[in-house]
Amino acid sequence: MRDGRTQSSSHPLPSWVFHQSSTTVNPAGKATTLITHGPFAWSRNPIYVALVLGGFGVGLALQNLWIVIGTVPVFYILDHGVIA
Repeated sequence: MRDGRTQSSSHPLPSWVFHQSSTTVNPAGKATTLITHGPFAWSRNPIYVALVLGGFGVGLALQNLWIVIGTVPVFYILDHGVIA
């Protein structure tokens, strides 16, 4: 079952923000509202921000400069290649 209810139970924060705005969580559904609060105030795709910050944090935790430096091209590729 791949509807909004299934996704909302596995991702509580985004689903709460979507519920507050009375729009669907389902990416195939018709959006009724542009969400500009919560994590979406900083990024249209907060999962990409979490991915880059997670990689940066892993690099710091492992004290591995190559991982830290590697997050820069990952950010660039996500921003220019995937999002734009």
